[in-house]
Amino acid sequence: MYYNSMLGSLRTLVSMISFASKFVRFRILFTCSLITILASLSVGILSLQLLLVLLVLVAWYIHAASSNDYADRQIDAINLQGVKNRPLLSKNRSNRRLWIVHGFAGVAALMFAIPFGWLGVGLTFFILLMDYAYSFKPVRITDRGIISQLLLPLAYVLFPFSLGYWSTNSIDPYPWLLMAGLYFGFIARLFLKDFRDVKGDQKYGKRTYLIRHGAKSTCLASALSGTVALVVVAASTNFSRGVLIVLVLSHFAVLVLLYRLAQSPQIAFQMKLIAAIAKFANASIVVVIIFYLSQYFTNMSSLEVILPLLIGLFLLTGVTIKSTSSPSFFQRLIWLPIRLFMRMCCSVQIIGVENVKKVHGNAVFVSNHVTEIDPLMIVAALPFFSTKIPIAFVTSDTQTYRDNWSGWRKFLYGGNFFKIIGGYPAYKGLNNYEHALKNHLLASEKGMAVCIFPVGRRHADSDIGEARGGASFLIQSTSLPAIPVHIQGLNRQTSIGDYLKRRPKLVITFGAPVYSKEIFGTKKTYSRKDYEKASVQLMKKIIELN
Repeated sequence: MYYNSMLGSLRTLVSMISFASKFVRFRILFTCSLITILASLSVGILSLQLLLVLLVLVAWYIHAASSNDYADRQIDAINLQGVKNRPLLSKNRSNRRLWIVHGFAGVAALMFAIPFGWLGVGLTFFILLMDYAYSFKPVRITDRGIISQLLLPLAYVLFPFSLGYWSTNSIDPYPWLLMAGLYFGFIARLFLKDFRDVKGDQKYGKRTYLIRHGAKSTCLASALSGTVALVVVAASTNFSRGVLIVLVLSHFAVLVLLYRLAQSPQIAFQMKLIAAIAKFANASIVVVIIFYLSQYFTNMSSLEVILPLLIGLFLLTGVTIKSTSSPSFFQRLIWLPIRLFMRMCCSVQIIGVENVKKVHGNAVFVSNHVTEIDPLMIVAALPFFSTKIPIAFVTSDTQTYRDNWSGWRKFLYGGNFFKIIGGYPAYKGLNNYEHALKNHLLASEKGMAVCIFPVGRRHADSDIGEARGGASFLIQSTSLPAIPVHIQGLNRQTSIGDYLKRRPKLVITFGAPVYSKEIFGTKKTYSRKDYEKASVQLMKKIIELN
């Protein structure tokens, strides 16, 4: 009897812990933990009490998330449809169990905060009260627009940062400058948190900053807060060169992603961009931690520059490759070098950019093909902030480059390298345009412009009769306008010496938009020959730009 009672109690405890764990958002706790570690290192001390800080944060977050999930359960039922890890969206939810877990979490947070003295207990109690003020009426901070963005970092930055500082028992002054930089950085992230929840927020009258002012204004506010954060955090490190370089590069990447976010109407794509922005922000925090770690373990000033720089570049590269499904970052990164190359090594003329600006939304660029760097030159010929960037280019598959090329190109072309810069393979031998160009149809659905070379290889202007049907198929199937592009002045025989002597007379011309009806007429069904004939018509319009 006693054994059965103990076993039942144990099962209940395990069930409660399992239920409580569902309120833990590990990515957010990871960010808070980084902030705690940074506060501790900023005064040059690492203490085992950091583990106690982590327990405080876990208990507090369960308390905060459980109350907020309960208060917003109707909104979340719309915004989080299909999400499995939210217990209150389950048909078998138990409000009684929620409030038991909620109460225990609050008490646990206060108990774990006791070793940090009255300041620690007092701040924890204040943050627990703030959980109610954030979610419940009459205060309900979450409905108060920009006030929510300004106050919420008290819980997510000031709270973990202060606990991290108090864990050291240091007599050094409180690092207000570093905390302020992190505070502004978190404000920048909070401006983006409502993109996912627009539908439910609008239905229930939740007046977020995004709903009141729109996506462009929200992204601009985030960019401004992030810029302030960069300057303040850099100042807290005395503008250490290694940290500064990484912070600037990371911020540049974030600005590119914010610009893309402001333009994109698709929620799934917005979520990918916001997730990438969060990863760049965390990478920046890690770099500042590396800076203080280098001070902690060594007095060599050179390491304070080299270590953050090397590790930061490694992290930024990894985040970029893993997080950005769009090549927007790399295309804008290479825009300036390619533009400088065109200006310094060629006599260059760019004509017809106004024709590109006439097209609202994405488009299909159709171009002749004269050199291996044509795709990059098309990108560089557009304005840096053109809404047509990034462009998804149609390339051959990796095996084609392996079989038909030699030297370093054989190993570099195709695969991940091309994907990073915007090259997506078309698949040969399928006798089906939809399957062959599925990567590019998907890219257009995501709001990206597409560029295809109708002939499918480098060619002379006289080879227009060899145009394949893929280009016209893309225009017909996506209902997007085609923008003809003609590249003149370069060819296979152009040597490095020619570039050094600035001999090439490069002319890139963008023609007026061409629509499907202009090359297909009134037909409603299309054969392979119809697509090939229409692509020949496109090539004629390209050559007419000469």
